[in-house]
Amino acid sequence: MNISVTDLVTEEGKWNNTALETLFTDQAVKHFHNIKCPNPLDGDDRCIWRWTPKQCFDLKNAYTKLAESFWAPKQSIWRIIWHLTVPQRTRLFLWMAQQQKLMTNVERCRRNL
Repeated sequence: MNISVTDLVTEEGKWNNTALETLFTDQAVKHFHNIKCPNPLDGDDRCIWRWTPKQCFDLKNAYTKLAESFWAPKQSIWRIIWHLTVPQRTRLFLWMAQQQKLMTNVERCRRNL
């Protein structure tokens, strides 16, 4: 299925609720209503990467952006975790726990799983 954002907007420039409701959950549709509809005069849909001057995706830049938000190498906890003499899967588990990325029962409930 190849759908663009303009397929989800009516001719009057409002969100097409019928199309939205067939593709997304009710909660997602509510979020759409908080977003301004695109203007047809803005041109065709296109993907941009806002963190580079030319707005073109670059893997190096993407890695840098991910590393900025998730990695704080100055924290001593990382040194402790990665220098433990335990199996790699244990270090990875501890790292994920430190990042709060484990699917705990609380997180599963929050995601309605």
